[in-house]
Amino acid sequence: MRQIPRRQRSYVLAVIDGARRLALPAGVPRHSTARFHRHREICAAAATIDDDDPNDMNHDTVGCVVIDATGTVAAGVSSGGISLKWPGRVGEAAISGAGVWAVQGGGEPASPSVGVSCSGTGEQIMRVLLAQRAAGVLSAPDHEEDLDRNLRQLVRDPAAVAFGSDEPALGLVALVENAGIPIMIEMHIAHSTPSMGVAVWDGRKSHFVLSRRRPGAHCAVQSMSLGAAAPPSQPSTPT
Repeated sequence: MRQIPRRQRSYVLAVIDGARRLALPAGVPRHSTARFHRHREICAAAATIDDDDPNDMNHDTVGCVVIDATGTVAAGVSSGGISLKWPGRVGEAAISGAGVWAVQGGGEPASPSVGVSCSGTGEQIMRVLLAQRAAGVLSAPDHEEDLDRNLRQLVRDPAAVAFGSDEPALGLVALVENAGIPIMIEMHIAHSTPSMGVAVWDGRKSHFVLSRRRPGAHCAVQSMSLGAAAPPSQPSTPT
């Protein structure tokens, strides 16, 4: 990193040739692009997509949020929008605060630790920085007040919709710890999509939650307690 000018070290995201010019002086190893032949095939197929055919726009996301027995929180997300892999496109998984966000709690008054992972249409998630805004709502000391309404507003944010989209397609799963002794963990699911599936391991058992939007509803919100944090070797993990 010392070989990269100080100004460039602060960049959040670089792609294509700009990323290469930053990576090589930093000693990042080069790899043959031959290993990415499958990715090139996907990009070529994306170029032939009929944007008016909804069957060509299927997408999904795998994310994970973890809080361990010490209250440390971490979150991650991977973009699964195969039909949206246009060459040069950067999805929400790579945008800080969009597809994923985690914040460690503390301070006076004590604020909880929060991790958020998002799913849905990447462009909509990026427009509203869904993960960071959800973490802001959930990390407030009084976040229980109007929580259901606040989460519904996030996944129904009209600012997410653009370029002819009819409805927001946003979803999130979040873990919140209360910084107490023992550490207690809450899980929150919110989505404007028809359904959202979440698998949970609480250190003792695993179970699956399928949240469905009621007929006529614009979104769905579920909140539940996962109880005390699991032992350090068995973190609580929704995926």
